[in-house]
Amino acid sequence: MYQIITCPVVNAPVSGPILRMLHNNKPLYVPTNGHRSNNQPSDTKEDMMEIFGQDVTGAPRETKRLMARRNYVACVAFDPATVGGAALPQAGQAQPAGKLSLAIDFMVQGEGTYAGPVKYGPVIVPSLEYGK
Repeated sequence: MYQIITCPVVNAPVSGPILRMLHNNKPLYVPTNGHRSNNQPSDTKEDMMEIFGQDVTGAPRETKRLMARRNYVACVAFDPATVGGAALPQAGQAQPAGKLSLAIDFMVQGEGTYAGPVKYGPVIVPSLEYGK
């Protein structure tokens, strides 16, 4: 399960030491209901993705999973089978029932007061199949 977290545009970003403290390099395992956390491998794992490899200025970053800048996300649902045009229906045919995926772009505040946002992504959240 994907969890998309952004910082509200009106809030000030966190400081550098707090960002480094939150930037976890090891996966966290979620215990089964009713059990205490012991960080032993289980069915559910939390792991942050390395999306922010470079800063909005283009400089490489040490912490690639979190960025202390104001941001928002733009989400678009799409059918991967039709994006490339391979499964487009012919005239008179019904639209095939596809599976919707989600493309998420992180829009991060640029350098400077009036700089435009910088896009990171897309992060593709694949469609889920029932029972798998």
